[in-house]
Amino acid sequence: MLINKGFKFRIYPTKEQNQSLRQCGGNARFTYNMLLERNIQYYEETKQIDKAKFHFQNDMINSLPELKQEFEWLNLSFSQSLQQVARQLSQALTNCFQHQSGFPQFKKKQNDDSFAVPQKWRLGKGFVFIPKVGEVKMKKHRPLQGKPKSLTVIQDGEQWFVSILCEVNLKEKEKESFDPEKCVGIDLGIKEFAVISDETIIPSMKTLRKNLKRLKRTQRKLSKKVKGSSNRNKQKRRLQAIHRNVRNIRKDFHHKVSFDMRTKYQVIVMEDLNIQGMLKNHKLALSISDSGWGQFTRFLQYKMEWEGKMVLKIDRWYASSKICSECGAKKVELSLNDRVYICEECGCVMDRDFNASLNIRAEGIRLLEEMLKILAEENLELENGSIDFNNYRKENLLVDSEEGEEQSSSVACGEFSSGLEEILSETKFDESGKRRFR
Repeated sequence: MLINKGFKFRIYPTKEQNQSLRQCGGNARFTYNMLLERNIQYYEETKQIDKAKFHFQNDMINSLPELKQEFEWLNLSFSQSLQQVARQLSQALTNCFQHQSGFPQFKKKQNDDSFAVPQKWRLGKGFVFIPKVGEVKMKKHRPLQGKPKSLTVIQDGEQWFVSILCEVNLKEKEKESFDPEKCVGIDLGIKEFAVISDETIIPSMKTLRKNLKRLKRTQRKLSKKVKGSSNRNKQKRRLQAIHRNVRNIRKDFHHKVSFDMRTKYQVIVMEDLNIQGMLKNHKLALSISDSGWGQFTRFLQYKMEWEGKMVLKIDRWYASSKICSECGAKKVELSLNDRVYICEECGCVMDRDFNASLNIRAEGIRLLEEMLKILAEENLELENGSIDFNNYRKENLLVDSEEGEEQSSSVACGEFSSGLEEILSETKFDESGKRRFR
């Protein structure tokens, strides 16, 4: 099985190299914004004449020489890095039209630029050669695996990193028959990061909350500095360092927990949480963001897939917290303050999150057995990796109403069309026809 795996290393550029890296990152950001701006203008022009259109990969790459003549300092960047920007914007537009993401947004000038180098780069002993920059000192703390394909230079505040994408050939794992004993349900939460159906409790790190007082103090000092002054830049770097530390601690925690789960379990059942919708609750938004459920789920999914195991996602509307795991009775009312589940039918008393994890496991096993039965009738095999049962419902592999599917699809298209019109209607241009903010 061929997979793409990234290896991230820190680099230590000199003052001249740091300036060149900033120039390349700024050029990539400027090119992205200019191509997006011209795409929006082209959309408005074709909308009035005929059917609205957009420029995609080939058209945008062909327009780069003209853009370099207009802005000569773009020649300071590697030509293939700017071509990669056009490919990224084309992919972003494609994802938008396929309802996988929103309409692309303009990039702001911050200390988080990045640019890709598909070719002409090379690794040496203690350095990496980047076109238009030169040989930059690098700390290679672990060996690469597989065949290197491309390199991406990333800025994180005052620090610089390179991410090397490698194509790795993993050995195919032998498929094991489904064993319910090796299947667990996980209930992600705020009070406890995760409660597993085998009675394992993973406490929450609450990294952001522990550093919240220091962040507020640093942010307050930053707001009092004069804009553009050296003291403000120094204070901004201090604030970035705190955020970086919080982010790295959370990321390390997620990697360790997901690796431990990958080694223990064969099948993991989770809820398909609507994290963006849950963040609209401002009383819980900070705690939800601090937990980082989305990042953890992403780590767990690819680790389980590489190991030949499965992550199952059940419907987000399944009432896992309200159903009794012993008798199946459902409570009508259950608030967030009720941390102990008490069943009025059978008198079962247990922790609310543990009861939810048992229900998630039972629902996952039921749906998986139903899907295995359907696949067996069609002489098909179940693939390893992440499985979202909502996708199987859309393909009519699991029972669902066709009218409901058609209705939800049409609503999604309507929301997309109105959202795009709203974004483009807010676009403001100056007298020369260029967007005011870039």
